[in-house]
Amino acid sequence: MKNNKISSLCVTILWCCAFGISLRSWTSGICLGILIGIMFGLFDSEDERKDKKQ
Repeated sequence: MKNNKISSLCVTILWCCAFGISLRSWTSGICLGILIGIMFGLFDSEDERKDKKQ
């Protein structure tokens, strides 16, 4: 579970950097990176994780 959180965080940081560089606006890049991370379910709540395990 610890590795899952670390990999999720790394992927979100990668998206933030990619969008920040391509849009030449770090604020927009960070916002879009976090939204993409949420959209793909990188930050699940504890309740959703328990439901997936069962």
